[in-house]
Amino acid sequence: MDYTFRTESLPQIREALESAVQLRQMLGSLARFELVIDTNILISDVLWLVGKRRLPDIKPALVECIIAGTIRAYITPEVAREMERVLPKVALDRGLSTEECMLQWKAYKNFINIREGEPAHLAKYLSGVDPDDAPTLALAETLRACGIVSRDRHIQAMGGTVIPVEFVYDVRGYSRKACVSLTIKMCGYTLVVSTVAAARIGAILLRQAAAGFMRLPDGVKLLILVTLALMLLNPKSRATIAGWLQRVLETASDIGPQAFSGMMGFAKMAIENEPVIPALPAGR
Repeated sequence: MDYTFRTESLPQIREALESAVQLRQMLGSLARFELVIDTNILISDVLWLVGKRRLPDIKPALVECIIAGTIRAYITPEVAREMERVLPKVALDRGLSTEECMLQWKAYKNFINIREGEPAHLAKYLSGVDPDDAPTLALAETLRACGIVSRDRHIQAMGGTVIPVEFVYDVRGYSRKACVSLTIKMCGYTLVVSTVAAARIGAILLRQAAAGFMRLPDGVKLLILVTLALMLLNPKSRATIAGWLQRVLETASDIGPQAFSGMMGFAKMAIENEPVIPALPAGR
C-alpha cells in the first residue's frame, strides 16, 4: 500500500491540536522555531531552485518548513534590498538566467516575514566587526528568535547565535515524521471517538426501543412476539434469516483480517515516524 503524507497538512493538524485540549493532551503539540535568515542562505536556495532542482514541486528545506509551520522565518528590509542588488550578479557569475533567479526570489520572498529590529538593539551592533550585519542581529534580538541561519562568521563574532543550515534539514525531517505520525494518530483518535459515540447511540436506541415495546398494549406486544415466533418457526423465513446472517458473518470474516492488518501497518508506521524535536545549538 502506498500512502502519501505531505507536510502542507501540518498547519491544519496544528490548528486541530490547538483548538482541542483533550486531543493536544493525548497527542502533544507541534514545535515551531522563530528564525532570522541571512542573505547567504537565501541566495543558495534561489540558485538551487534555478540551477539544480530536478522536479518542479520540490521545495528548499526552509520553504517546506515555513509552509508546514514548523519554522517562522524573518529577514530585515536590508537583506531584502541586498537580495535585489546582489542576486543578478551572482546569477551571471554562475551562468544562470538573472530573470529566472529574480522570479524565483519574488516567489520565495512571499513565504518570509520582513521586519525591522528595534533601534536600541541596532545601536548595540553598529560598532561590531561588520556593521552591515547589525540590522539582522538587532532583529533576532527584537524577536527573541532562536537564532540566525547563516554561514557568515561575523554573526557569531558580533554576539549573535548562529543556527547552522543543517538545523533546517533537521526541522524538515521532524516535520515529515510529525505529519505521518500525527495524521495516523488523529485518524485513530477520531475512529475511536466515533465508535464510542456510535456504541452509545446504539445503546440509547436499544433502550428506547425496549422501553417503547414495554409501553405497547399487551395485545400488540403479544402480536409482535407471535409474528417473530412464526417467522423463526417457518422453514422458509428461518432459511432467509439464516442466509442473511451467514452473509454478514462471511463479509466480516473477509474484511476483518484485512482491516486488522491495515490498522497494524498504520500503527507501525506511526511508531517508526515518531518525531523528535530537533535540538537547538548550545546556549539556546
